[in-house]
Amino acid sequence: MQTTVDASLTQDWQDLLEGFSSDTLNTVQQLAEDHRAELAQFFYKQLLANPTSSPFLTHEQVKTRLSASMQRWVSSVFSARSSAEIDEVIALQKRVGEVHARIEVPVSLVLRGARHLKESLALRLEQAGLHAEHQLACARLASRLIDLAMEIMSLAYSQSHDRNSRAEEAYRLFSV
Repeated sequence: MQTTVDASLTQDWQDLLEGFSSDTLNTVQQLAEDHRAELAQFFYKQLLANPTSSPFLTHEQVKTRLSASMQRWVSSVFSARSSAEIDEVIALQKRVGEVHARIEVPVSLVLRGARHLKESLALRLEQAGLHAEHQLACARLASRLIDLAMEIMSLAYSQSHDRNSRAEEAYRLFSV
């Protein structure tokens, strides 16, 4: 059963998509699909270069697991159109946020990655040779989709972190 929050998020995602032409939606989806490996590579290259990331990321993890997961994430975020697909993408953002909370990845690090992903997408759009107006619409769509995904991920992170904090506090009180 879908909660009110989930229904609101689904509606937000649908409203965002409805604000753009099908040509813009298709261009961004195709660009993300065609360049998902390069986008993931750029994303992790930037994060691995940051010393703040070292407790959470290794080159081995990126190579064996995370790069493929990031590629699937890129594909799903930019291809969801139907309510069912949007619900799946929202559920994915929540799971990712909960995992980040469990392993205590700082939200700032996740947002840094999102910023680099937007940067890489914008570069790909510039290189695509699109008409300036279409390029701008595609950049706006890509940026807004990433922002909405980060919003959902951060909400799940916050809720999970709060639950974990309350459980730890209850355990401490019980121990005393």
